[in-house]
Amino acid sequence: MTKTPHADFDDDDIGEPSATFTLGGRRWTCRPTEDVPFGVIQKFYEAAQAGENDDGEGLMQVGPFFRATISRDETKDFMDMLADPNGPLTLGKVQPVMEFIAGNVLGRPTEPAETSAPGPAKTGPKSVAGSSRQAIARK
Repeated sequence: MTKTPHADFDDDDIGEPSATFTLGGRRWTCRPTEDVPFGVIQKFYEAAQAGENDDGEGLMQVGPFFRATISRDETKDFMDMLADPNGPLTLGKVQPVMEFIAGNVLGRPTEPAETSAPGPAKTGPKSVAGSSRQAIARK
């Protein structure tokens, strides 16, 4: 008799916070990656792809993105700060904060790693000298 494999995905043993950042003089804590609701992040990335044609759809996902990734204990305070017309989360800071969270919480870096290898080396000007193309042209 073979044993049926089993995994318990209802385990509430949540890990350590995946990242922290400072904004408005306060240190904010991000949820551990395994505690971030998948459906919210899926909608965020779908909106980001569609955002090339409709920026409004992407903007509508900013609030749900932060509610899904900021520590549950801090979500209300963060959302209050987000709604504050005089708050520190300005249009110029929203994208860098979201990129930081995406790269550190979701494991989706938004820029290539600094240790990335350079792309292919550029070759000189195109030439047909000595190529099979030139040989065919002479026939």
